[in-house]
Amino acid sequence: MKLVIRSATQQDIPAVLAINNWAIENTVANFRHTVDALADFEQEWRTYTQTRPWLVADASSSGGASVVGYARASEFKSRCGYSWTSEVSVYVDPAHHGQGIGGALYDRIIPILDTQGFRTLIAVIAQPNPVSNRLHERFGFRRVGVFERIGWKHGGWHDVAYYQRRSPKDNPPTELRPPAEVSAELLGAGQATVDGR
Repeated sequence: MKLVIRSATQQDIPAVLAINNWAIENTVANFRHTVDALADFEQEWRTYTQTRPWLVADASSSGGASVVGYARASEFKSRCGYSWTSEVSVYVDPAHHGQGIGGALYDRIIPILDTQGFRTLIAVIAQPNPVSNRLHERFGFRRVGVFERIGWKHGGWHDVAYYQRRSPKDNPPTELRPPAEVSAELLGAGQATVDGR
């Protein structure tokens, strides 16, 4: 499948929300018990994309559904000392699981975050989730801790593992570059074409 990895636009948000809400209703990857509303999700997109990238995997060039996955970066914690840390997550349309889309999205979003100046990336993964664990490990994340039986969903308690990816840079942080500027550089004016498996 041919994919275009590009920055998410407001027009993409309904499709992104559908993928997100499927995960809420059918998995423990997201601990919400009720689906997100479009207006709330659009506001979240507007807020976070001021400082962090949201990317979509667009398969429209293959004649299929348009948005088949997305990766997003969001604030880890609000205190100023965490400004150079970002939480990351990736979700793929269930009809396209196992086709390399999550990896294709991380191939693009992680270099953008690195180039912006983020020093630490955090992934919060409800367990068990061996596929997500392997994906993050492949991209240099390492498991740094587990909260045991912290979330209740779908009739059971679930552990949550924290995965961390640190930049090799130890010097003092610099001002973060805007995500749109870096995305335009690294995605070639917003786009990069890849082959999904």
